Amino acid sequence: MNIGQIRWPNDLKMASLLYLRFILQLIQQLNIQFLDSKPDPVSTAKGYINGDVNENEYLSAADVWWNHLEKSGSIDHAQDEDAIKARLAIFLLSAKFDSEDDLGEHLSWFFELLEELGINLTEAINMMRQFFDFDV
Repeated sequence: MNIGQIRWPNDLKMASLLYLRFILQLIQQLNIQFLDSKPDPVSTAKGYINGDVNENEYLSAADVWWNHLEKSGSIDHAQDEDAIKARLAIFLLSAKFDSEDDLGEHLSWFFELLEELGINLTEAINMMRQFFDFDV
């Protein structure tokens, strides 16, 4: 089973929620910590899922992280830990419910960032296999 075989819901909102719930669960399970000086991507994503944070607030939090990357000179694929975590935060803060983006591709990029952070992907892949339904 691989990312390309994930059975995504046809409804874009449901598919985006499924994706967001998974990456949120993964971030928490792996105990990835983010800078305290920026909007907390975990609580913001949770609030967005629950409807406590509106889309403008959610996307504004992503903008803060993008600005952080830009100001640090890390916008173009810098591989230091701070830049990688900022990119992970952006993944948590940019899964809009009306998005037509390829969620499997985003998930693949997310896994690449985890690997760049030095995380062994075995646990993440096992979690993915348990979380999603797959076409086999």
